[in-house]
Amino acid sequence: MRFSRKFKASSHCLPSPDGRLVATLLPTGIHIRAVQCLDEVASVIPLPAALSAAAVISFQWSPSSKRLLVATSDLVLVAAVDPPAGEEPFRAVIRNPTLPVTAKPTFVGLGTSDDCVCICSAFGIKFVFYDLRTGLGVAIENPKLFSSAAVCSRGISFRPVSDHIALLVRTDGKDFVCIRALVTSSPEAIWEPETVDAQGLVWSPDGRWLTVRRKRDCISVS
Repeated sequence: MRFSRKFKASSHCLPSPDGRLVATLLPTGIHIRAVQCLDEVASVIPLPAALSAAAVISFQWSPSSKRLLVATSDLVLVAAVDPPAGEEPFRAVIRNPTLPVTAKPTFVGLGTSDDCVCICSAFGIKFVFYDLRTGLGVAIENPKLFSSAAVCSRGISFRPVSDHIALLVRTDGKDFVCIRALVTSSPEAIWEPETVDAQGLVWSPDGRWLTVRRKRDCISVS
């Protein structure tokens, strides 16, 4: 297949989960192209000046392929890719999302819903869930795994059949598993797993079991 146009290079280029679109992050904005016609730009999502001039730490499609997230150390943008005709395009901005503001967040990403943004601050101070429908955030103190985005993702797991999340936290030298709905202010369940050093957790595909990984093996709880 040959294309008549040359594309500008970018280190941030992602296919959508449904395989229909490709998003490329450039200083001028996020360029959206349809897979069937890559030589044409279908739309451009403009970026705030503060974001386009800063180092990007996260670039991600939403689960539905309808929104994109792009984040720097102190700003997170979530924008609609192809809004319905006659409607204002969805656009949400979170500024200075975690403390300390001088250090970049360890993890920034979307949850299982297009309306949920998850942010883990540097140094494991807190893990925050933002509900874009209400603009409210819920913080969980002392997430255990926070040294990098890859490590942090092992310490959180979204339940497939509901809006619940499981998170590893560590308090007073002990590990705990915390389960809560994404927008509630208090946990629905919290317990100490049978291990002194939990390394990760994950829900089963049907959402009935939660597996907690230890250094040498795994334990499962329903």
